[in-house]
Amino acid sequence: MNALNYSPKDPRAFRGFVEGVQKLNVYLETNNGEQLTQAENYLTQAIDSDPRFLPAQYYKSIVLTHARKADDAIRLLEHLRDENAPFKTEILYNLAFAYAKKYKYDSLVKSIGLIREAKDAASSQKRADLVLLSSAIEAWIFAVFAGRSYDHPDDFDQRKRKYLPEARKIAASVLEDRRLRKLPAETQAAVVVEAHNAAGIALMRTGQFSSLFPELRDSAWRLSFEHFRSALSIHPRDVRVLDNLCTLRLVQASKAIRGGSAELAKQFAIEARDRAVEAISYNPHDQFRHYRLAQSEYLLGNLDAAHQAAAQALKEHGEVSESRLRALLSATNTDNLSLILDLYPTD
Repeated sequence: MNALNYSPKDPRAFRGFVEGVQKLNVYLETNNGEQLTQAENYLTQAIDSDPRFLPAQYYKSIVLTHARKADDAIRLLEHLRDENAPFKTEILYNLAFAYAKKYKYDSLVKSIGLIREAKDAASSQKRADLVLLSSAIEAWIFAVFAGRSYDHPDDFDQRKRKYLPEARKIAASVLEDRRLRKLPAETQAAVVVEAHNAAGIALMRTGQFSSLFPELRDSAWRLSFEHFRSALSIHPRDVRVLDNLCTLRLVQASKAIRGGSAELAKQFAIEARDRAVEAISYNPHDQFRHYRLAQSEYLLGNLDAAHQAAAQALKEHGEVSESRLRALLSATNTDNLSLILDLYPTD
């Protein structure tokens, strides 16, 4: 989208817009949380100066999604869709992402329909960049949708059987697509990182539920790690990938504990903690990674550190339920590993 085609009436709006987009771009390169906060402030100023300046609303929605403020992002994007803005495909793509970031069953179902709509629109426009980006995000949505029950256990096995193989297939097709090499370097990198991240999640869950996929029982977690490592080789500070690598190690630690392999469990829990700490060092304003840090410290027996991390998680934005955070906070006065292990069942 070329913002110059939608210049605002108030020059202050355009200055705020330019500063905000620059800060957002720096965040996407560095995952520095302070840049994300500044981007939100500048774009809010731009909108306040000219409420009809649609590009400022669009970019603010992207900022809000990355800041774990999905509901606020959705409100902006739904408004933009109602306004019939010319950059409709980009709106659909980001709206699908924002709905998925709520990590709720109904929102994920909605995001699947939206990302398919975005792919169709991108194909009709012959926009290879948006087709590949949408496909990579679709793979991520499928992997997320199949990864947890989201209080809908009745169709959980069906979702795992359907969407985990599909996520792996779509991610692989994106990485093998010849059009990828023709994209600008920055766009190509974004697509590749997103596809590797999606494949990593899908394979993590495939290994977690390996009784459904016996052919991958011995390789799924190794392949998952390799995809996450490939993503980080391109974008070493990508906090979303670091979060998922932390989750992988927590799943593996939980299985090792259940299997009586205390030393192996400790190694996995230490790596989970290290990845959470690394992600927090880049962007500390995220509930999810403090929650993961608390879980890692709890498995390691560091109850005071787990308590501090859980308390910090309660102060940040995110989609982790308050009841779950408070349960972990309370449990740091005891030694009840089932509180963590039950979150990471394995076959």
